[in-house]
Amino acid sequence: MNLFHGGKLAAMPPRLLNDEGDIEVLRPLIYCAEDDLQRFSDAMAFPIIPCDLCGSRDGLERNAMKAMLADIEKRMPGRKDVMIRALGNVNPSHMLDPKLFDFAGLFRTKDRTMSVDIGALATILRDAAKAEVLPRFRRLDAGMVKIKTSAIDLVTEADEAAERFIKARVAELVPDALFVGEESVAADPALLDALADADLAVVVDPIDGTANYAAGLPLFAVMASVVSKGETIAGIIYDPMGDDWMMAEKGSGARLRRPHGEAVRMQIAQPLPLAEMVGCASVAFMPAEARPQVLTNFAKVRIVSNYRVAGHEYRTFVSGHAQFLCYNKLMPRDHLAGTLMAQEADGYAARLDGSAYLPHHVDGGLIIATDKDSWQTLRREVFTY
Repeated sequence: MNLFHGGKLAAMPPRLLNDEGDIEVLRPLIYCAEDDLQRFSDAMAFPIIPCDLCGSRDGLERNAMKAMLADIEKRMPGRKDVMIRALGNVNPSHMLDPKLFDFAGLFRTKDRTMSVDIGALATILRDAAKAEVLPRFRRLDAGMVKIKTSAIDLVTEADEAAERFIKARVAELVPDALFVGEESVAADPALLDALADADLAVVVDPIDGTANYAAGLPLFAVMASVVSKGETIAGIIYDPMGDDWMMAEKGSGARLRRPHGEAVRMQIAQPLPLAEMVGCASVAFMPAEARPQVLTNFAKVRIVSNYRVAGHEYRTFVSGHAQFLCYNKLMPRDHLAGTLMAQEADGYAARLDGSAYLPHHVDGGLIIATDKDSWQTLRREVFTY
């Protein structure tokens, strides 16, 4: 009836509560054949309650629909069951409703300027999280966690397994791309030098926020970026706990994507006066002599947080819930994807000396802000080292 007469795809669920929540309606019992219901009703001697509802009168369009469905079922047995399954198997991106899927902002999954299917890469990150990361979450014993360079620089069995998983799948997706993973770089630091001149590279952090992950805190991410000839052209930050991606392609904006296809375009917050700004900053890798002054300067802004996971800090900024980010150590795996997203959501990013942040940079500091004026204010008043 909705399809043929209402101009919409809708069906009453088999179980429905009224608006007040005190009456449960079992109608139209979609999984039960009408003949079976009639026989059951007769056997139970249910009374017929007089009413003038749409299904109880003759000569209505509902009866015409019923006759049409009966004719289809007679000519093609099983079609009614197929229609019912279709109601529970909807792909929003294959429909025409812009409220369900962002067609106007659809990502070009195979952009003419690059040979990486970003949608496929996003799926690889999700598959790795489900296969290697989540099954080990809060199930790590002491032998599964190792210290790399310091007590705050950890690697777990899950990091290593996830990177192996992603590396193998990326090799199938883009065989000629340079793969730069966190654990790969730990084994071969020269990979970072190769990143500057690579025609095509995929940079991966198998678990961003390893310290959180190892501590059992549900705040970590799986990240990847695509670099072509010294420029970041795509970035993905996948949240295994929320099961969604924040994604960006250069020139195409930044969007939050969910598994069923829904996409929401991201937009940063409006600029605020310094005293009202909220942001995230890490002082761990700032020069030791500069930390006391920077920590004192934090009193000039409203809130400064540190989630110990850059991926979620970038997601916070890009979704409009912060006015700034600041980092000193610039490993590409941690910052390429997020910086691109911030810029694609109309943010301003630059190193402390005002120069552009590029894939091969590993130091020089980085401030992300809502606009250039805010960046300059933060550099002058807060991040003064």
